[in-house]
Amino acid sequence: MTDDHAGITISEALALFRSRKLSPVELMQSLIDRAAKVEPVVNALSEQHNEQALQAARAAEEAYGKRSCEPRALEGIPYSVKASVAVKDYKLTSGSLIYKDRIATESEPTVDRVREAGGIFHAQNASPEFSWAWVTYSRLYGTTRNPWNSEITPGGSCGGSAAAVASGTTLLSIGADSAGSIRMPSAMCGVVGYKPPSGRNPEGTIYCDDLYNDYGPITRSVEDAAIVQNVISGPHPADNNTLETKITLAWPPRDIRGLRLAYSFDLGFMQVAPDVRANTEAVLDRLRALGATVEEVEIDWAEHAMNAADLYGDFMAGDLYAEAMERHADLVTDYTPHFAAICAKATRAGFIESFLETSRAWAKFSPVLEKYDTFLCPTVATTEVPATMKPWDDMQINGKSVDRWVFTLLFSMFRTCPVLAVPSGLGNNGVPTGVQVVGRKFDDVTAFRVAAAAETKLSLFDHEAR
Repeated sequence: MTDDHAGITISEALALFRSRKLSPVELMQSLIDRAAKVEPVVNALSEQHNEQALQAARAAEEAYGKRSCEPRALEGIPYSVKASVAVKDYKLTSGSLIYKDRIATESEPTVDRVREAGGIFHAQNASPEFSWAWVTYSRLYGTTRNPWNSEITPGGSCGGSAAAVASGTTLLSIGADSAGSIRMPSAMCGVVGYKPPSGRNPEGTIYCDDLYNDYGPITRSVEDAAIVQNVISGPHPADNNTLETKITLAWPPRDIRGLRLAYSFDLGFMQVAPDVRANTEAVLDRLRALGATVEEVEIDWAEHAMNAADLYGDFMAGDLYAEAMERHADLVTDYTPHFAAICAKATRAGFIESFLETSRAWAKFSPVLEKYDTFLCPTVATTEVPATMKPWDDMQINGKSVDRWVFTLLFSMFRTCPVLAVPSGLGNNGVPTGVQVVGRKFDDVTAFRVAAAAETKLSLFDHEAR
């Protein structure tokens, strides 16, 4: 098997399986061969389970050969999971030497649903220690690099997941996103990442009561994200916060003629690199050409809101970081003391303030979504993020030092809004850029409709040189 299938999508693979033009075994072997080529550079897969995956692929091949029953929705589709996503009886390291031998005692409900739908678990993906950094390196896993440009990070904290999907070593990864961990690396790697509205996808016992965190898919296309969402969403007895109503995302979606779309290039305060802005403008022009009304709106409150959102995360992670430094300071990655010091300053008063500020910010953002069907903005303000960038390193955009260069956290505050990160083009250094599509409360359908029109389909494999 060659790299001919390295960039294949889930929808394409399922069609080829059904027509008997490709077997799940052939696809799985091609991923294994591809990983042998690219992993020495990209380093996205923290664990590979090749033998059991090939065995499962042979069973899927038999399922497609039977005429007595219909193959399941994801029959034969290879998938991986982020290092902090639990799969029963497999390592659950959270990217840390502290937990290098920890074994999960149960699987996340989303993972179970992918498996029950016929997906084949074949790998786990590198993540930064405790999933806080915007880059993916750790003492446990080393440095994960962007497959488009190995000097650049694939993002974080699902950097390994997005890099694997982009580089052709998996078709799907299940990640978790509380501040942008799915969306930010998806943008950096030119793939699609989805943070669903809270309660849409079930979560396990650890995270189901975290107001910012949600599990979602990282895929090569918006269509693939819809296919996966139709499998993993819906009420689940293990998560008391799951919504009772399950929605189905039809494909292809209706066109966007007549929709009203709002946008901001900078959320009123962020520096944005010229190539990111130009690619965002190109997406907006395409949406206009497809019949949508696209208008810029004034945002003058986002910086204060995002500062308050930090107070929530700092407080939630305080005990985790305190324990790591008190008991295992000799094992942690270099950025962990930095984050621990920040979290140590968190207070209950700040935690409460984060909730109050969320209400104030929503009071200003909700009128935008009442007038417009979705809101769009960049996902990451620059593509110039080194693979081993430290959180204390100076980031400059347009010649100015900036504290924030990721747009995602704001929309984690609005937990009922679906948010998709889709590719918008390539930056000047060959690294992808992206836009976020933010939907109205629980309106996944319209968010996917706009995202399908907005996405710029990128592939590492679209010409021989790459």
